[in-house]
Amino acid sequence: MRTVGTTTLEVIGGLTLDSVISSDGTYVTDSPGGNALWAAAGAVMLGADVALHTVAGRDYDPDVLTALAAAGMRVDHVRRDSEIDSTRVTFAYELDGERIGPAPRERILQLPRSAQGAFVDTTLDPAQVLPTLSTPADLARSGRASHPWHMGLLPVSRFGELVTYLAGVGAPYIQADCPSRHDLLETGIHVLDGLLEQLDVFLPSTSDSAVFDPDQTPLETVAAFRALGARTTVLKDGAAGAWIAEGDAASMWHVPAYRGHLVRDPTGAGDVFCGAFATAVVRGDSLLRATCAASACASFATTVLQPLELLAVDPHDIESRTTTIEKGARRL
Repeated sequence: MRTVGTTTLEVIGGLTLDSVISSDGTYVTDSPGGNALWAAAGAVMLGADVALHTVAGRDYDPDVLTALAAAGMRVDHVRRDSEIDSTRVTFAYELDGERIGPAPRERILQLPRSAQGAFVDTTLDPAQVLPTLSTPADLARSGRASHPWHMGLLPVSRFGELVTYLAGVGAPYIQADCPSRHDLLETGIHVLDGLLEQLDVFLPSTSDSAVFDPDQTPLETVAAFRALGARTTVLKDGAAGAWIAEGDAASMWHVPAYRGHLVRDPTGAGDVFCGAFATAVVRGDSLLRATCAASACASFATTVLQPLELLAVDPHDIESRTTTIEKGARRL
């Protein structure tokens, strides 16, 4: 694993307006979210100097960007576009913690009529989503290709364009979440062949692989991604923790999730994990330590409703949870 030697991190992804129904029936509407915002928050939790690369639609509150800048995030590479609307995301959580997106119509109809109109999900419409995401041209104009990069969940087409661009200009570190599972279901997972090998670390979730084979074990999932060229895979497994597989090693590490805290809303936890993981690796942590730190930051993400709430978490509390998690890690 390469050490970049800086805690600067470039984050690519989306800014969204989220409407979420919790398992107990409570809900929030039009909440500022998006994988770029959550991942950036995770990186800042560990002290990174973060620059956001995304597109803000005409309905995205400019005060949110002002708040991000005040929190220390660089927003000068957020392109405003007055001709497009923001991507709208809806989720509903079941009692067992399962997240269903878009939110099912029957759950939406249980809400007050005044709230139902906010539950419009546009994530499956490429014509809506692609304009809200940075392009290779945006990245070229930023002049920051020499820094480490994290890419959040993206449509397959944009994922391929950006990975190819960053690898081509010699970015020192590139990691990415899994592209849209809905896209992969249509194209087939083979579309990742030739792309994953250009990443330093691939960070999918078990929920991504479940689209193709719900009975696949973590070891089988990692093997499938390795066959497509993934060099190092950190497989996020929700409340079950995470799995680390480096190179061609036949064994893996299992890192547990943090226990003993009240989960309010898991939205964004996986993105926080990714942002924190990238920061830890870039500053020189081992894969194991970085995964434990990422798991610790993600545990705080499940206790808040807004990404910026995470910036108030005490670094000593993050370190304490990281140490607790690392004690439970084991090699398989």
